[in-house]
Amino acid sequence: MYVLRSIVMIIKTEIILASGSRNRRMVLESLGIPFRVVPSNIGEEKIHESDPIKKVQKIARLKAQAVATQHKGLIIAADTFGLFDDREFQKPASIAIAREMLQAMSGKTGQFLTGICIINTERLRETTTFRAVTVRCKKLTYEEIENYIRKRPVTDWAAAYNPLDKLSSSIFKPLGDHAYRIEYHGLPLDVLAEELKSVGIKIDLSKFKKGFTKTNFLKQL
Repeated sequence: MYVLRSIVMIIKTEIILASGSRNRRMVLESLGIPFRVVPSNIGEEKIHESDPIKKVQKIARLKAQAVATQHKGLIIAADTFGLFDDREFQKPASIAIAREMLQAMSGKTGQFLTGICIINTERLRETTTFRAVTVRCKKLTYEEIENYIRKRPVTDWAAAYNPLDKLSSSIFKPLGDHAYRIEYHGLPLDVLAEELKSVGIKIDLSKFKKGFTKTNFLKQL
């Protein structure tokens, strides 16, 4: 496994990832940070908020708070969904819904929003914010959609998109400039680094701008 060696750790606080997301787990693993996974399992579909930016942060906060009531440490939670034509695209509940999502996004530009909440139960500190990435979905044929939903676990991915997957990345293209590689969008590094520093973990973020490639992740898929 590829792990960056530019991290100096004096860890006294347990790091807990309040998410069952494989991608987010891989991000933390790539940092070489010891942590454990405690999924929050909140009912995201029952959370209602008209403003998508407020909603993605609210979901992340509720995930972190749910775990923080049962565990002590630095609790890290996040949520991601797509937004195309003012319509939210969460994880599709079925292949049929994934197909409909891809048809709706085909040839369009939208955004992927990520809310992140980090709670330090020892310092009684909470940080909640969001990041957005503009993404273009290529014009898809019926055959391309069927091939994609047949070969990939699209029901596990928000808006059927996974930036760590080669086939998925051939369909969705991030636009514009980003401080860090798209692989880290699901767990914003700048926010994460600041909170980790407060518990004795220092990360050189410059290493993530050009020294870490998607290949390192793809080898594990």
